[in-house]
Amino acid sequence: MSTASFKQFWSNLVTSDLAIDLGTASVLVHTRQAGRIVVYEPSIVALNTETHEVEAVGDEAKQLLGRAPQGVHTVRPMKDGMIFEVDAAEKMLAAFISKARPHRTFARTRIVVSIPPMAHQVARRAMKQVCYDAKASEVFLVDQTMVAAMGAGIAINEKRGCMIVDIGGGTTDVAVISFNGKVFSDSIAIAGDEMDEAINQYIFEKYNVLISSTAAEEVKWGLGSACPSQTTRTMTISGRDQFEGLPRTITLNEEEIREALAEPINAIVDLVRKALHDTPTWWNAASASPAEAPKSRAWMCASARRPTCPATGPRTLRRPWCEAPRCCSTTSPSSGGSRSGNSQATFGQALRG
Repeated sequence: MSTASFKQFWSNLVTSDLAIDLGTASVLVHTRQAGRIVVYEPSIVALNTETHEVEAVGDEAKQLLGRAPQGVHTVRPMKDGMIFEVDAAEKMLAAFISKARPHRTFARTRIVVSIPPMAHQVARRAMKQVCYDAKASEVFLVDQTMVAAMGAGIAINEKRGCMIVDIGGGTTDVAVISFNGKVFSDSIAIAGDEMDEAINQYIFEKYNVLISSTAAEEVKWGLGSACPSQTTRTMTISGRDQFEGLPRTITLNEEEIREALAEPINAIVDLVRKALHDTPTWWNAASASPAEAPKSRAWMCASARRPTCPATGPRTLRRPWCEAPRCCSTTSPSSGGSRSGNSQATFGQALRG
């Protein structure tokens, strides 16, 4: 075994490098040792009301939503991309870290966490403190939109603009990126959770049927769309009739759900329009050479946030917006696992330079 291989083996033995996307709806954990995402589960934890110990976390805790026994209550510690309940978030994160690196209790843990671009200093300190309480030795924060761009395979250091539309569970982040920096960045507290609530409210007002948040999410994934399609899809769900108080089954179609999602989708579209309006008109031509200016384009990309650290090069090539001293992943940003049900392809071609 060569000296470099021995050092790498010893480093992997005594340290654990993790990249974490602590989102409102789900948590993703990427390990440098595995080179892929090893945990992708809902950000839900079930706690014992007497001992305050963790009874279940992730998928197991989601199954207890609405049907938890006495003495156990389920908590979603994240709200609008921020930590809402610190104690529950710390216990949930510790459980996910244990899942990501089993049988490595004494290993030194370094964590890179993605955070919304509009997060204030109090939220950033809370995120760091939760990671330290979960037994992390070092914690680094990176911008979510930057990580989303690299996870989608976009070359952010090129002489052209890239628009990122990151629709999460609690917030939608929009950024225009060029030359390893952001020309525009903004976010709104309208995303997947608001869509679920809109579907739930629409069904209640039209059919007088109350459905669970899990059922609303299934309807969103099964029938949700922003534009009409050539085929008409339908879906049958069960809920409780508010007049009779008895279970009732109804059949929904794609057009109804598109009508229910019109308001949150329009809010996201308005944010994209604001980004295009506030981006300087001379920006594309100024950021490209005269020969490249006609070819310069702005792209909108709907990408799944992937917890891969952007600092893939030597220390001297670190991006200025990343606090990590070196990368937590040995793979390129465009490789590795992706979130199921999410597209890494371009969302649409916005403007020509």
